Amino acid sequence: MSSIVSRISGPVSMYYLKPNDSSLPLFLLFGDIHNSFDNMCSECTCEERKKCCHRIYDVDFLKKIEKLSRPHRPVDFYIEYFEADDDGAFESPLDRFREPNFRNCYRRTVKNRKNCYAPDIRWHYSDIRMAHTKNNIENLFESLYVFIQFCMDLNKTQSYEGISMSHWLKMDKSSLTYKKVAGIDISKKEEIYQIIKLLAEFNQQTIAEFAERIVDFVFTSEYPSLIQKQFRKQVKTSIFADKSFVVKMMRDSLQSKLAANLDVDDKLFDQLAKFDITANYTPLAYLLLHINSTFVDLYTILRAMKKNDTPPALCVAYLGNAHILNMVDILLSTDYYQVEASVEENHENRCLPFDIFDDLRKSLSKRSSSRTSRTSRKISSKSKSKLYSSV
Repeated sequence: MSSIVSRISGPVSMYYLKPNDSSLPLFLLFGDIHNSFDNMCSECTCEERKKCCHRIYDVDFLKKIEKLSRPHRPVDFYIEYFEADDDGAFESPLDRFREPNFRNCYRRTVKNRKNCYAPDIRWHYSDIRMAHTKNNIENLFESLYVFIQFCMDLNKTQSYEGISMSHWLKMDKSSLTYKKVAGIDISKKEEIYQIIKLLAEFNQQTIAEFAERIVDFVFTSEYPSLIQKQFRKQVKTSIFADKSFVVKMMRDSLQSKLAANLDVDDKLFDQLAKFDITANYTPLAYLLLHINSTFVDLYTILRAMKKNDTPPALCVAYLGNAHILNMVDILLSTDYYQVEASVEENHENRCLPFDIFDDLRKSLSKRSSSRTSRTSRKISSKSKSKLYSSV
């Protein structure tokens, strides 16, 4: 099996980031545009050594990535997916990682490990919006978004899943049918009301103030936060262990994602608190979408950077392209990373040049020869001053 890869098929973008500290992992980030399989590489084979093409989900490609992993400096692979997330699909190559044969990779028992395509890669879920079984606060934010999407679809067609608008208006919102389809769990309504109250502050605050309130709310919620769980595991001298930097990540993300003139009518928050299914929640859907998507980005980075007895030498991630662009911005803002190579998204082209494999192998070989502990990492005074002056 040749180790030469010249093209990668499936993603629409690729970013290869290198750190200035060998104790930090390399990042290889792939972006996806959902709802399309168009423009994949034609004749994607590895029959010729000089023209080797792999689809990102090819077992042979994953085996090549797996060969870069070492027990004390493994390779981590993040996917926009979560355990027991069987709802919906991306309708893109990313769906291949949601198939049953891949699920053995995420479950790290000995039995499942034997049935994984690449057992020496550490596989991770990243989409905490879908962490239904974790009872986490981030999933409650997502449940509101699911409810809003349900309302928007219902108002557009006057029916949903064959049930008319008039019937939905009469339905008991505490019923299992309502919970499953509309996303709202009335048993958790007190915390949901608190989220709605928090969202209502958007019109009265700057993005910076609003971002700080979101982080404070998530970190102090009676429901567990998967973001805070990873935050607590950070090396104390790392930028990522400073709450003000988490706030900065949220602020910068929302500033780049939200339209400057986003106007959410105050009446919508009152209607949402009553679970009014007749309201036009379009601007509120836009706000919630970008808050919730930022949760995914924060969680993925914090999990990748946490203190670990076997820290990753390489973190690979395949998520929606908006997530990848935001993660690149966050990593670059730390002053820890620089972009070594990139292929930008271009008209949903899913056939990308991939000429970094030799560099990956050489860079990881150097890291494998050094068992540098991440616990000894220090923030430079320059990084610290930049952090505090920009928050």
